[in-house]
Amino acid sequence: MTNWNVIAETLKSKMDDKQPEIKMKDVMQWFNLASPSVAQYYLKKLEDMGIVRREQNGEYSKWYLA
Repeated sequence: MTNWNVIAETLKSKMDDKQPEIKMKDVMQWFNLASPSVAQYYLKKLEDMGIVRREQNGEYSKWYLA
């Protein structure tokens, strides 16, 4: 299992059905990241893998499990 697959499985296990949106601050906390740009990189990589999907709303993005 690659590191990205481990990250994807961790993300799936942390998600709450009541709150389907993936928040940047949660990603930072779950993976002990210090920078929002690194969290955004994680989410973009997971989007490329088909694990998450992004909805663009103006200048803001919302992330959800795919």
